[in-house]
Amino acid sequence: MDKMPFLDFTRPIREQLAIDYIVPVARWLMTGDGDKILAIYGNSAWESALTIIFLLQTQEILEKETLAAEISDRDELIATISRKVRATGKWLVLQARSEKTVDGEARIHWDELTWDTSVVLRALLIISRKYGKKLTYYRELENCLVAGIPWLLEAFDKWLISIYTAGPQDVAEILILLDQLEQQSPDLYQRILTNSSWRGREKDLEWTIVAYLIRTRTEARQFSIDKSESNSNYALWWGEYFGTAEVLEVLVGFHKKHSVENTKNNYSELQQLILKAVRETIIQAVLYFDHTQNDGTWGSAVTDTARVAITYVTLTESFPFVRSNHRVAFKALRWLCSDTQVLDDGSFLHSLFLTIYYADAIMTYYNSWELGKEPLSVVYDKALSASLGSEESNL
Repeated sequence: MDKMPFLDFTRPIREQLAIDYIVPVARWLMTGDGDKILAIYGNSAWESALTIIFLLQTQEILEKETLAAEISDRDELIATISRKVRATGKWLVLQARSEKTVDGEARIHWDELTWDTSVVLRALLIISRKYGKKLTYYRELENCLVAGIPWLLEAFDKWLISIYTAGPQDVAEILILLDQLEQQSPDLYQRILTNSSWRGREKDLEWTIVAYLIRTRTEARQFSIDKSESNSNYALWWGEYFGTAEVLEVLVGFHKKHSVENTKNNYSELQQLILKAVRETIIQAVLYFDHTQNDGTWGSAVTDTARVAITYVTLTESFPFVRSNHRVAFKALRWLCSDTQVLDDGSFLHSLFLTIYYADAIMTYYNSWELGKEPLSVVYDKALSASLGSEESNL
């Protein structure tokens, strides 16, 4: 790393992220004439969807009075985000492809791709939460959810009885969408499932998806948690860093919702086994991420590092039985924000694909990394302490 990001040692990291990284990348992602965003020029539905999600989170940051004095065009920027998000939502609705089942039921998808369809529907769900019936296309948006989710569930039904090779993240994204829909609109969630292939089995759906993900785990390469390599472990993962990180995001939410320690629910023996497997997988994953990071990165691609960083921060800030290694989390953030990669226009190497994942990662640090609320001097102190002597276990 030629240049070191974050130079104000008296200011919290999250404030520096907001001013120096999040707002500039938001401006870059909104590049485009009129109401267009950059992703529309590439005719990319999923990139447009993830841009929407990021921009709405950026708007929430801008609406905080503490930033008013430092962004001279704050009000104009908020208005631009609102206008472009609503216009992009309408564009996404218009890009949906419709088809009929053999029974004449309407189904909607985007390019017949499950991951893309889940991400787009999640973005539309977030838009509906923000603007509701003020949207001129609210009815069309809701129809996308009503016809799109059953299409996803029918795809999952096929995977249960055949081999699916596209990746575990496709399955994971379905559950991320369903969980957000259930939290935001429980009545709509129930109505959609009642009219899907899971009618009468609605309560089994999320357990079936998680059980499917658990069954498809494989052993990662062996790694050591001490320098002598006398204590070696195998983590369970899903073949590569990106897919594993996305699946773990699902398992994090699932475990928080169903943790035996946090609820009074009576679980069947099978459900208890699933919860135990989820917990063990989470613990192993944190250890694996801790001890396979290489100079702030994971895997072989920028997207691997960004996606793992998102999950690592979310996961280690969510559970009492694991804790973040501050050195690992901070090294990943410094690498992501290096001036050799984050350019003056706010983009990550002028690549929309890479910039979207970079933006998602830094937003996660802003929202979820507790240490980011501390001044930079404290962050460096704790990161240095974590690297001295023998590595601390997360168990």
